[in-house]
Amino acid sequence: MLSRADDHAREIHARVERWALDEAPLSGELVRQIIEWLYRENRFCRGNLKISNRLIGPVTLTTPTLAAVNVDDDVAPIVSVKPFVESMPIKDVRIVEIAGETGVCFQHLGILIGHKTQVAVWPEIVSWMDSHADSRALARS
Repeated sequence: MLSRADDHAREIHARVERWALDEAPLSGELVRQIIEWLYRENRFCRGNLKISNRLIGPVTLTTPTLAAVNVDDDVAPIVSVKPFVESMPIKDVRIVEIAGETGVCFQHLGILIGHKTQVAVWPEIVSWMDSHADSRALARS
């Protein structure tokens, strides 16, 4: 209803709805593990998510990081992202806060599809990536 008066917002809403309906189903076991491990037990944030016999979490992440957080996002709100980022040992970490948008029915996707985000935030993200090009090249070698 909020998108009714805005053609662009209505178009974005329709695309997200179509995408959601076209999604391939996940296996029941994978969904169960995601819910238990990542949401209920919060293993990744607590640093006790085991992948290939290694524990991973914020203290194991040492790569420069840019986190984009939609202030209207219920999936990954700033109150859950900030403590994670603050636990990382690297100090080259930045959080960009993004305002929610009309038409983006899943605010968690706002960074990918929001019109204002494409204009205001993506140039900032690309600039950050460009400024870290040397560190990416070193990591590959």
